[in-house]
Amino acid sequence: MDYWLKLAPFIKVRLQTLGQFKKYGYYFFQPQYPSKGILLNNKMKVSLDVVKNNLPTIISLLEKIDKKSWTLEVLKQHLLDFAKSNSLKNGQVLWPLRAILTWVEASPWAFEMLYILGKDESLKRLKHFYNLYLKKYE
Repeated sequence: MDYWLKLAPFIKVRLQTLGQFKKYGYYFFQPQYPSKGILLNNKMKVSLDVVKNNLPTIISLLEKIDKKSWTLEVLKQHLLDFAKSNSLKNGQVLWPLRAILTWVEASPWAFEMLYILGKDESLKRLKHFYNLYLKKYE
């Protein structure tokens, strides 16, 4: 029930009818993994090297946030601080996270997806992608 309460505000602004949920919201319930075309983004300057070099550190950073502190504000602050301290553009951090968590180009933002999915599911998806799927894109 808590999951649905967290999900509702973010999904309702993206759907015109409840029937669209199946088409646009499946990634909230079933992990998907992005094609190389969705993961990488020239405009955002997201290359395979950017993902490979930063994803392990981002996963480690997220692991250190306790579940009680897993809020939109805390996630946003940590990720934006990470981008800034590593001389990365926000999109170089946020685009691949959102792509890995959803597998689609248009979805709630990375902070929102992390918050909605929760710590365990978010880390599970990120680690699974890093350990199993990233190698396929090389």
